Amino acid sequence: MVMNSTPTLDYNTDIIQAVSFIASVLQCPTVDDFCSYVELIAIEFHKVNAIDMLKQQFLRSLQKLSKGSSSALQGGELFRTTDEFLWNVFDFCRQGGPVSLTDTEKQEIDSQLSKALPTIKSGLHEAFLPLNADQRQTAKIYRSAVQFLVDDFGNLNVVENRTTMDSEPKRSPMALSEQLAELLKSGPVESLDEELVCWEDDSALGPFPYNPPRIDVAGVPSSHKWWNEDDRKFKK
Repeated sequence: MVMNSTPTLDYNTDIIQAVSFIASVLQCPTVDDFCSYVELIAIEFHKVNAIDMLKQQFLRSLQKLSKGSSSALQGGELFRTTDEFLWNVFDFCRQGGPVSLTDTEKQEIDSQLSKALPTIKSGLHEAFLPLNADQRQTAKIYRSAVQFLVDDFGNLNVVENRTTMDSEPKRSPMALSEQLAELLKSGPVESLDEELVCWEDDSALGPFPYNPPRIDVAGVPSSHKWWNEDDRKFKK
C-alpha cells in the first residue's frame, strides 16, 4: 500500500487563512507589503503541493517495482516501469523531496527498495542498452537517478520501531546502502559512464547531431559531473 501520510492541502482554504493571519497579526504598513507577503506564501504552498505530488509518483513507481519481478514484467513492461521509476527518482530528488519524508515513509521505502533492487538491476540493462548519442540527455537523467538512489536513499536513517523489528523477516546481512552502492559498479552503469564521456566529444556525435530540448537541472548536485556547464546554464 502506498503511503500518503502527508495531509492533502486545501490550497484555497490555506491561502485564505494565511491572508487572514497577515491582515490581523502582521499588520502590514502598506498594500505593497501585504501583497508581497501573500505572494510569498502562495509560492511556498505551491512548492509544498508540487513536492507532495512528486513524492506520491515516486512511491507508486517504487511499489510497482517492489511487487514485480524481471520475469513477470514482459513485453517491454520492464523497460517502461524502469524508465518511469528513474524519471520519478530524478524529479523527486532534485527538488529536495527526500528531506520531506516521514519516519514511516522512510521505513516503507527502505523495505520496498530492498525488495525491488533485483528488478531495478535487470531494468537498468533494459533501459540503458538502447541509449545512443542522440539520447544523451535521457542518459544523463538516468545516471543522475541512479546516483540519487545511492546518495539519498542509501542513508535514510530509518528508525525501526519494535513492531516492525518483530514482525518483518530478517534483512539480508548486506545493508541497503551497500546494495545500492553496488549499482555504481554494475555493467550498465559503468558502460553508461564511458558513453557519457565519449558523447561530450562533438566528433562522436556525427556531422548532424540531434540536440534535444534543454531542461532545467536546478537542484542536481555538482557531483553529477555528466551535466556540463552548458546544461547547467539553462533555466526555465
